[in-house]
Amino acid sequence: MNTIFLNILNMSFCAGWLILAIVFLRLLFRNIPKWGCVLLWGLVALRLLVPFSVESRFSLIPATMANVELPFSENLEAGIPSPPPTINTDIVADAATRNIDLLSVSSIMWCVGVLFLAVYFVYGYCRLTHMLDTAVLLRDNVYQCEGIHSSIVFGIIHPKICIPFRVDESNMNHIIAHEKAHIRRGDHWWKLIGYFVLMLHWFNPLVWISYILLGRDIEIACDEAVIRKLGENVRADYSASLLKLATGHGLFNGSPLAFGENDPVGRVRNLSKWKRPALWVIILCVI
Repeated sequence: MNTIFLNILNMSFCAGWLILAIVFLRLLFRNIPKWGCVLLWGLVALRLLVPFSVESRFSLIPATMANVELPFSENLEAGIPSPPPTINTDIVADAATRNIDLLSVSSIMWCVGVLFLAVYFVYGYCRLTHMLDTAVLLRDNVYQCEGIHSSIVFGIIHPKICIPFRVDESNMNHIIAHEKAHIRRGDHWWKLIGYFVLMLHWFNPLVWISYILLGRDIEIACDEAVIRKLGENVRADYSASLLKLATGHGLFNGSPLAFGENDPVGRVRNLSKWKRPALWVIILCVI
């Protein structure tokens, strides 16, 4: 367990540089399509899950900081080195013992955090499943439910769209188009991967920031996809639908796997400035 925690800690430290770089790029290039930002967060997830990386002359991470050298790692992996005869062996042994104890305590705390988020995941899933037991089929995979306050996409293999009964007919088509775009783009898989990464690296505040920004970028990218499909002439009506339905429930909207409408003001502001990106902008995003 200690070795696993050391690997997680090392990956989290290295990925922190990448997270900071992506946050800077988001601020520098505000007009790039948000699907490009989502792909960048996919690179962060890859760095946080894969324990090795491809060597390159060009890197965002300083060469001297490519790996975390913890004071107790040598003692753990290679055994406690024999001290020179001039050094008090009792002092060295006590220091090594304290290092190993610190590592063990840190590993236990990490496991507790992972377990807590896993329990929250199961609780949120069961709670939302119970709420949707009374859902009524509207059409296709679209359901209406009394127990929810905003539209959501719920599920992984066969995701369902659930909307409140209070949604009127004038807004329903826009809301359903938005949720179908989530399913078509595979956003429910992005959300699952993002939460799994958060479970493993919960101790890193930069990972929490990236998880929040991933959720926002997913929603805005979905809005942009709907406008591209339906046409820019529906932008005003679509924005009005967002404001009527959105409730801004925060980080976890009922379940980590559920998509709910949040940050309506930021999304409407983005739609007001959005325009179809030029080819050179898309090429720059890919690079």
